[in-house]
Amino acid sequence: MTRLRPRLRAAAALLLLAGCTQGAEIRATVISSEEIRFEVVHAPQGFCLLSASIVREGEDAKDGGAALWELRRHNGSQAPCPTRFAFPAVPQGYDVLGKPIPLAPGPYRLGVDGGAGLGEARFTVP
Repeated sequence: MTRLRPRLRAAAALLLLAGCTQGAEIRATVISSEEIRFEVVHAPQGFCLLSASIVREGEDAKDGGAALWELRRHNGSQAPCPTRFAFPAVPQGYDVLGKPIPLAPGPYRLGVDGGAGLGEARFTVP
């Protein structure tokens, strides 16, 4: 029994540490190569979408992981923080870097910075 207690303490410490690195859970719904909807379904307190970018994944990613679409919040924007947004739409208070193009079939990843945590969603365009 005494050997189990240090193990339990170590496991509890790991769980506490894991809780300190909270991330956002993002859901992706592919409507077409020209419309992908995203929803923040769970996020740490204080999370506000600051930026989001889509990169191609897999062996056929010719751009080396460069962002194909990047959304950035205006500095000092008073616009509400969206919990739902869609590619290629631009929410109020945000700018998009580059010109959105239809996504070719294949795997992609959306990376999100919410200030209070990071999140990602993986999706495939058929």
